[in-house]
Amino acid sequence: MYDDLVSARRARMRWNTPLSVAHADLLLDRLNVGPVTWIVDMGCGWGELLLRAVERAVGSNPVVDDRDSRARGVGVDTDPVALERGRALARRRGLEGRVEFVHADAATWSGAAERALCVGSSHAFGGSRAALEALAALVPHAGRLLFGDGCWPGSTTPGCHGHLR
Repeated sequence: MYDDLVSARRARMRWNTPLSVAHADLLLDRLNVGPVTWIVDMGCGWGELLLRAVERAVGSNPVVDDRDSRARGVGVDTDPVALERGRALARRRGLEGRVEFVHADAATWSGAAERALCVGSSHAFGGSRAALEALAALVPHAGRLLFGDGCWPGSTTPGCHGHLR
């Protein structure tokens, strides 16, 4: 019952973060994914941003030749309902075999990627500082990280900023 209710509440959501399509496109432009990119999304939810990044990496046609056959993505999250939604979206978009969704704690997942995403999931690592330290270890020196954290609808107090130091 709980999973059905959560799924119904999120069904019309593109992603689980306050992000417009235009801004997501800009962020993905700056992430600079390419045809040989390995992309990881930590705390991916159902992975819409990851799916879009992988689509960019393989081009508009998911049937690709050997030159860009290394473009892959992995989404890591602890929500099995969201992960199943991501798998279904990947199948519908012809990305099955290119995108894997892993049920795991982002803080304990190990691996490496040329590009990493973590939007709104710093809590999985215990806060912003811990997230950035862990994510830096996943991405090589020449890699790129898209990190989004903290959204306050109004003025903040000094206490809100303590974990950012």
